[in-house]
Amino acid sequence: MTMKPTRRAFGAGVAACLLASTALAQETPTFALVQINQQALFFNEMNRGAQEAAEAAGVNLVIFNANNDSAAQNSAIETYIQEGVAGLAVVAIDVNGIMPAVEQADAAGIPVVAIDAILPEGGPQKAQIGVDNAKAGADLAAFYNENTVPRPPSLVSWGR
Repeated sequence: MTMKPTRRAFGAGVAACLLASTALAQETPTFALVQINQQALFFNEMNRGAQEAAEAAGVNLVIFNANNDSAAQNSAIETYIQEGVAGLAVVAIDVNGIMPAVEQADAAGIPVVAIDAILPEGGPQKAQIGVDNAKAGADLAAFYNENTVPRPPSLVSWGR
């Protein structure tokens, strides 16, 4: 299984931040990726893709590992707001709990791109990159129903 589509999608998110940002001055802008953790391959591949996209765009990227702590994630976002990053990408642990920090970033003129976890609609996030899991499940069920031959029920013996 390849992670290239994820890295490309994240690169698109970084590009969206670049285009949405008004903070592009003469200095090299810094963007922040606020991660859930760095234990899962998915997140490590996302980090690698983000770093590749940042290098290609000529920007700095800092990555914060929240280590599955939503309070740490919110604190990191608040710190990045104070530091004046040019854009934020967040992989939310708690999609509702992170919204005050996302709203603070928006109020500070910092664009936010949500990755994977879907933030509430109508929020100030500039973009959402992720999968609609409910639709993916429905599509999988439809594919299964359309492509399997009906079989009699299996008999299970719990034996004696």
